[in-house]
Amino acid sequence: MSQLIGFKITVVMPIYNGEKYLHETLSSLLSQSYTSFKVLCINDCSEDTSLEILEFFRNLDGRFEIVNTPVNLGSAPKCINFFKNLIKTEYFVYSSQDDTFSSDWLENIYYRARDTNSDAVLPDVVCENWDLKIKNRQFKGVNGDRGVILTGREAFELSVRWLIPGNALWRTELLTKHDFFAFNYNADEYTVRYYFLHCNQVAFSRGTFFYRQNNLEAITKKFSINFFSGPETELRLWKLAKQFDLSEITLKYLAKSAIRKVVFLYPYTLIPRFREGRESLQNTIKNFGDKDFFCFVSSKKSVDLIFERLLLNKTNLIPIVSVILFLLRCTRVLALAKSFIHLCRAIGFVRSN
Repeated sequence: MSQLIGFKITVVMPIYNGEKYLHETLSSLLSQSYTSFKVLCINDCSEDTSLEILEFFRNLDGRFEIVNTPVNLGSAPKCINFFKNLIKTEYFVYSSQDDTFSSDWLENIYYRARDTNSDAVLPDVVCENWDLKIKNRQFKGVNGDRGVILTGREAFELSVRWLIPGNALWRTELLTKHDFFAFNYNADEYTVRYYFLHCNQVAFSRGTFFYRQNNLEAITKKFSINFFSGPETELRLWKLAKQFDLSEITLKYLAKSAIRKVVFLYPYTLIPRFREGRESLQNTIKNFGDKDFFCFVSSKKSVDLIFERLLLNKTNLIPIVSVILFLLRCTRVLALAKSFIHLCRAIGFVRSN
């Protein structure tokens, strides 16, 4: 395909201590069949060799632009917002410092956006988990159909249930009007859904985005105090879905997801180094006060019913019940392990003492 004059896409990449995978990621961009793009590399005060790697690629190809934050901003959304005025192209796409791409990735998403006049285009996405021995999850269109065109509302509803990904090529106008949200470690998940709601249509294309899931040093993978603000994202998404009058299925899914995350995380606040996380969870619980919230939580499952009653009555038993449920889960796991050992002994795989 012939290339158009001038850059059409900006690949935005915040970087902090990314030396482990950065060379591979930038090489993947250098191998793109579509060439009318630039890469805005935002160095967030890296302390390793990331800057040297960036300078190497800038000297190799003038499409790589390096900007440095004056102080460590600490998150990708803050870095993008700080330098968003440098994005002058019609489209932009976000990449982490450890993702990679098929050589036809940018070519396919750009021409699909141009041909369909879509505000967002989603390529195939492969969630790479090979180091963790987990089967890679793959997304291709909607249930394998790349030809479908969605409204922004439809894209929101499918994305919150993880039926489509969020690794999109976006029309830059969205970023110009709406900053990336930066209220916690995974606020980008809120941003993606917010952007979907402001799209007229969302399309799909060929080309593959390899989303690395096996980098255990990534902020979204390394269990830390940041995780305790996660339920807030689900609650904000629920409020956003309610504001836009989305389906009951979506509202129920987000309400239950928020509660389950609180239940999962609360026991960890008993560990001294995670004690500060309790305040984040308690603030989220206080925000469950919207009576409408519980219209979407009712379930035949006893766990959901228990928490519905606790939250409605504004009691202080949530931490206690959460810990009890956690211990019950541990007991079930131990029981399953014991049963498995008995089974192995029965068929001769394990010898009895």
